[in-house]
Amino acid sequence: MDKLKSSIEEANLAVDAEREKNVSLLHLIFPPDIAKRLWLGKLQHLCSILKCSNIFVFFFFLKLFLYF
Repeated sequence: MDKLKSSIEEANLAVDAEREKNVSLLHLIFPPDIAKRLWLGKLQHLCSILKCSNIFVFFFFLKLFLYF
């Protein structure tokens, strides 16, 4: 039982580390307020801010989710 708990905790730490990498990447690309909106999934508001097309959003999220 302890081994299972240990492996679950290790997996959670790995997921947290990957999440931090993704957030850092967003903050490198976008200003903090826009990065936060992206992370929270407020896509429509972001599109009006960036005046982006659906193609840009599709490829951006495709690339982002490939890192998960």
